[in-house]
Amino acid sequence: MAILLRATRLLTLLVICTSASAQDIPSPERIQGALAGEFALSAMPPLDPPQNDLARRWLELTRRETLAIRNDLKPWGRDPSARLLTTGLHTEHGVRPNTQILIGLAVVARYGQTPAERDAALADLVAILRFVAPTHSAGPALCSDGKKWQDQWQSALWAGQAGMGAWLVWDKLDPELRWLTANLICHEADRFLKIDPPHQIKNDTKAEENAWDSMPVSLAAMMFPRHPHAAQWETAAIRWQLSSFLTEADTKSDRVIDGRPIKSWNFGPNLHPDYTLENHNRVHPSYMGTISLNLMQTLAYRWAGKKPPEAIGFNALSVDRHLKFFTHPDGRMHFPNGQDWELHRVTPLEHALISLLFDDRQSAFLERVSMDTLELMQKRNPDGRTLQPQEFFFPSLPGMYVSSYATCFLLHQALGSGPDPASEDDFYAANNGVRLFDAGQFIAQRTRKGWVSFAWGNRIMGLAIPFGKDLPGSPCESGFVGTLTLAGVPAPKKLVVLEKVKVTPAADSFTAGATLARNDGAIEQSIAMVSLPDGIAVYIERLTARKALTLAGMETGTVGVLNEPEWVYQSGPRRLQWPGTIREIDGLKSATTFEVPGGWISIDNTWGFLSPDNLGFSYEPNSKATRGRREQFLHLRPAALREYRAGELIAQRSLVVCLNSTAEQTAALARSIQQQSEPQIGKVSLEFNTWRVTADLKQSPPEVKASATNAAP
Repeated sequence: MAILLRATRLLTLLVICTSASAQDIPSPERIQGALAGEFALSAMPPLDPPQNDLARRWLELTRRETLAIRNDLKPWGRDPSARLLTTGLHTEHGVRPNTQILIGLAVVARYGQTPAERDAALADLVAILRFVAPTHSAGPALCSDGKKWQDQWQSALWAGQAGMGAWLVWDKLDPELRWLTANLICHEADRFLKIDPPHQIKNDTKAEENAWDSMPVSLAAMMFPRHPHAAQWETAAIRWQLSSFLTEADTKSDRVIDGRPIKSWNFGPNLHPDYTLENHNRVHPSYMGTISLNLMQTLAYRWAGKKPPEAIGFNALSVDRHLKFFTHPDGRMHFPNGQDWELHRVTPLEHALISLLFDDRQSAFLERVSMDTLELMQKRNPDGRTLQPQEFFFPSLPGMYVSSYATCFLLHQALGSGPDPASEDDFYAANNGVRLFDAGQFIAQRTRKGWVSFAWGNRIMGLAIPFGKDLPGSPCESGFVGTLTLAGVPAPKKLVVLEKVKVTPAADSFTAGATLARNDGAIEQSIAMVSLPDGIAVYIERLTARKALTLAGMETGTVGVLNEPEWVYQSGPRRLQWPGTIREIDGLKSATTFEVPGGWISIDNTWGFLSPDNLGFSYEPNSKATRGRREQFLHLRPAALREYRAGELIAQRSLVVCLNSTAEQTAALARSIQQQSEPQIGKVSLEFNTWRVTADLKQSPPEVKASATNAAP
């Protein structure tokens, strides 16, 4: 009867595909022979109950997320026995959401609370595989758009995800499904035997692509050691793993990794010398986190009883050192070049991997911080989902959470709890300070009070955001430098062009001066930015017309404000306070832009802004979620919107940002701050607390200084 049912399903698959694409399915006897020979599994992952509290917590997160997402599965029109989350196209958004949740389903199928839960998860896993496996290589079916999904830019990643999930339940799959899955893993692995790993540093690193391309290669070698290509795959996996995160210096190094000098591979670099990397035309911490794609392959080697190669961890600690520096107290990150993906991405997997594989107590601390946030995120939603609909736009993001939870569980199941976490004080002591990223072209300071950065590379922007569980500030890509609009002139091809810059780091502060060309050179914007050790940032700007123009819009001194009442650490509406006024801004309700008079404003009694020129501010209370965030804006009140002659001064003004400062403290600083501003000669001097900040804005780049004074605080 079992053979008859399998034959019936295969006949269905043959009918639904076009005759030109149909593959010859071997007989059951041939399939059994392959599964006992070239596709013989090395071993089944051990089935043990959760051994420690971290494993149990990750298992519960996996269960809740997986059970919720399963409700979105729907039948595939081309095969009633298959189910999927998408429409079944052969593209990333047609395949990846399905392959990504397989490891979560596999974990629940093996470790679910009840037999019914385990059986239901297994049934859904099998149903998804009945779309994934037959539409690749040896399978008889085509995707909904009439194409196979193999041999694509990202198909190696999808194959690796499908293979890891299938391995966990290999003994529960029928022979045809095992055979089809083995073929898709090995087909993708074979692609990388004879080609060279690509490399690129500027704009679009190949780091994460090389790392995910290595996944099915190592997986095939570990799953199928009797396959004739197994030895080649094992070597090729090291090539692709090692090529992922190399600097230029590494490519010329005599250092021996896995028995061979790195330079003998003739690889190119994917990392800047300062261990940052660029993707989406910016230094991108989210892609720096893809060190996890290499490190998570530890599981496949462990299940096969082999020691992982050194290549999977090459430069991981150097990259991770910066990820720690970027991390906000709720487990998210700060993005000195802006973030074009969602801001609700809490990324525990790299922390778990670094903690367990490198005995790193700081990463153990961050893993627990991330887990606390994720558990609260799930509790917001009755069905246990982590994200709310407005918090994401990338279709695979929910599945990324499933995959990371399940992988964290499996890691702790295999490797134990790991080291005791560092204390919060120890973490801050180790990661606070000033870091200059010469190659990445930004500088940042981290203190107990918050994050301050200035970037002058692919993005020219500044950030000053207070620390706390709530993240009130967004990585606005026009941070501080803002936007300018001219009447009768098309939008500029490039909003801001850097002409000159000088950045000076100190042990507990930094200064930066830059000359910028705005609006295709129509306006010169000279800026100064200073970060001080007591949680204060200073921004000073001077704008001059380089030719006759009519200023139609001016939004500078710009700060992005997140106003998301649904977020787990935001307690109600944002509360704005300025002299004589308190106003609550509900992030869910629309309102018009309004002006704030006077010299200071406080947001949520923790984030203060001073206008030493007493210009006042404007606030944009946007309520629409865009790119997974509800972002509002605070600006300095604009200069006069009128005609300006060539050489005429448009504005010279200052903004002081106080991190983790109450409204009372902000008001007190506003009363005590002393400013001397000389617009005619472009000089500004500010004195407050025990600091003096000066800027000569007519120099190019501006000369900026910060010095301690003897004044009492």
